[in-house]
Amino acid sequence: MERYEGQWGKRYHFDNVYDPLLELSRVKLLQAGEIIAGDGYVIEEHEQVCPEISYVVSGHCDFYEDGKVFHAAQGDLHVVGRGVRHMIVAGEQDNLRMAYIAFRLRPCPGWEALEAFYRNPPRELRNDLHFSRLLFEQLLYEIYAARPCAQEAMDSWINQILIHVYRVFHCRDEGEGRRIVEEARLERIMGHTILKTLRHIDSNLNRIGSISQIAEELKYNPAYLSRIFRERTGMTMQRYIAEKKVEAAKALLEEGVSVSEAAVRLGYGSSQSFYKMFSRCEGCAPTQYLRRKRETDVQSDTD
Repeated sequence: MERYEGQWGKRYHFDNVYDPLLELSRVKLLQAGEIIAGDGYVIEEHEQVCPEISYVVSGHCDFYEDGKVFHAAQGDLHVVGRGVRHMIVAGEQDNLRMAYIAFRLRPCPGWEALEAFYRNPPRELRNDLHFSRLLFEQLLYEIYAARPCAQEAMDSWINQILIHVYRVFHCRDEGEGRRIVEEARLERIMGHTILKTLRHIDSNLNRIGSISQIAEELKYNPAYLSRIFRERTGMTMQRYIAEKKVEAAKALLEEGVSVSEAAVRLGYGSSQSFYKMFSRCEGCAPTQYLRRKRETDVQSDTD
């Protein structure tokens, strides 16, 4: 277990570095991992030795490419090419959680467009809040769990990430057609049970109390639902619910709703339990988050 006392702002880092590179069907994988950091933690400037895809799971950060800065938030994708001077600075006001892969593409017939894209990726951010997160969560789960055939599963998820990220940047339409197709793909990957559960949680966030309650309402066994949810999404149901409630709480607080009222609206029995959940997930109390958010907004207005 790494210790970070001397690296202020760095809270967690899982970094698989493959030396020699892990040879998969379409790529040679150099790195795959995730980091949680804050307080302006800096990943020092370095020259990219190969393309890298970064996905902001939550929080904020600044990506630098040859001195140019891109202000990234939850759901943003960033692709940096080989030879670029690259640096990442975590947000001061919240916990950045970021997943990433660094790789070298192997020449593959039919992948010429992707090879050109990753050889010289566009210098911009693109947002893809949900599907990219699922792909990265599944990839990291395979690495963490190291189950039988893990390398074959990793290969599959990495190929999907490469194709999906290319499409996010290349296909500019964000219309109904894409939403329907992505939902169909989500259902195929996760299965009807999990997609149904996710929708149920998202639609009933203000009154959901326990996994047993969700299982009863959806007519599933609680133990079965908990197990299959973790297997398919790479996270526990409690974690998913907590993260969704934090997202909703932030929106309420920013609208001027009091902490006690936000707790009531999100189905918490007391402000204390709401405080505990928010602080555990966000790394600070709700009032502290709101104060920092306001300070950031004021600073942005004066810049």
